[in-house]
Amino acid sequence: MPDGRCMLIQWAPIRSGQKVLAVETITDITEGKRREDEYRRLKEMFEHQETVDPLTELLNRRGWSELAERVWWRSVQAHDMVEVLLIDLDHFKRVNDQWGHSIGDQVLRHVAGILRQQTRPGDLLGRWGGEEFILLLHPPVMDLRAVAERIRYAVESSPIRIEELSSTITVTISVGGTAFNPV
Repeated sequence: MPDGRCMLIQWAPIRSGQKVLAVETITDITEGKRREDEYRRLKEMFEHQETVDPLTELLNRRGWSELAERVWWRSVQAHDMVEVLLIDLDHFKRVNDQWGHSIGDQVLRHVAGILRQQTRPGDLLGRWGGEEFILLLHPPVMDLRAVAERIRYAVESSPIRIEELSSTITVTISVGGTAFNPV
């Protein structure tokens, strides 16, 4: 309705001798619709929280694993190669020990942003845990070493501006990778 209410209108035929009449029922379902919309919103929020890391907004281990399994099986069926990179921030404990966990969180968000920029839309990027990230390169196969080097260089050459320190921090990463060819 124009005023925001939701109405359910139902018609039911009734035979009376040779005549066919209709009974119309109008029910205000606004409250039920509102509860249904709220339930859907909460369900989506919980599903998001279940699969996305709140700090980096990347897939968390669970979310990444669920999607990676699907990509994996599609790749096996299509005989496509699957490549995975594990990315670890070097000496991250020192960052937390020297500047504190809030600065460490800024570093993780910054690196996650760089990783996001360095991946293609079909690639699966996630935070594996702590200071570790994981990237499944969606087929077609790429040059795994070149991708790893491009990512490594992007992180190393992107200093992180830390307002609280009035300075920048530079971090480096180590990258390891593997490829699986189901043929």
